[in-house]
Amino acid sequence: MFPTYSALMKVTDAGGKVASFRANEESYRFVRDMELKGLVVPVTGDFAGPKAIRAIAQYLSDHDAIVSTFYVSNVEAYLLNPNPRIPAIVNGGWKNYMANVMALPIDDAGVFLRWPETSTPGQVDFIQDTLRADREVQIKSISDLTRNRR
Repeated sequence: MFPTYSALMKVTDAGGKVASFRANEESYRFVRDMELKGLVVPVTGDFAGPKAIRAIAQYLSDHDAIVSTFYVSNVEAYLLNPNPRIPAIVNGGWKNYMANVMALPIDDAGVFLRWPETSTPGQVDFIQDTLRADREVQIKSISDLTRNRR
């Protein structure tokens, strides 16, 4: 149901370039060095809740740092909740998540790494594009995310 590690390593960006850190030695060393410096931050928690992303936003702001890559996997599909068989997200779902993302220090180069649905390939999208699309067209489904790509 969910992508395998092998499938994740083969994800390409909008230009068709393999986006995995294992695509080449330079990318691997870059990620390895970030991990050794404590710059890869795993997040567990409610992305639409008041703590997880907001605490990271505050920490990064306090340390003059920015988000360059945010791996969201398929979390957004649950926040958008297009499937009536899945219990409704009761905490504001997508709206709160977007507010949390807006709190993060992000520049124009910051990207989301997504695996929006199990039947689609992963994708790399600019975070600012998602925020703009949400303001302009009110994202309501995963297909809205894929339509609003650069």
